[in-house]
Amino acid sequence: MDKEQLEQFRGILINLRTEIGGEYERAVETTNEQFGDSNLPDANEEASRTIERRLHLQMSDKNHQTLTQIEDALDRINDGEYGICLECGEDILPARLQLIPYARFCVECKENIERGTGQTG
Repeated sequence: MDKEQLEQFRGILINLRTEIGGEYERAVETTNEQFGDSNLPDANEEASRTIERRLHLQMSDKNHQTLTQIEDALDRINDGEYGICLECGEDILPARLQLIPYARFCVECKENIERGTGQTG
């Protein structure tokens, strides 16, 4: 991958980091604001709010995981290892990186991992 492509992906990753980071912070704030009150009128409302809180936390966790993957991708750019599959060492197709710029695996290795036949989880 040439330097210009790497800089394009760096820009994409930085923009994603900013966007998802903002979403993550808003989700945490919303969860704290919405569910901080423990004076609930009845058990049904308490159960509903517990389910909503779990969903908010799951979304926040997913955003946090994505942010970690973005940071790892930026580190790989800095280390000269971006776009190389962590499983087989082959290049990740640019089309895959366009869809998932923080992808760590080529399509074949990712499919093997998801089927449980890859070495990395």
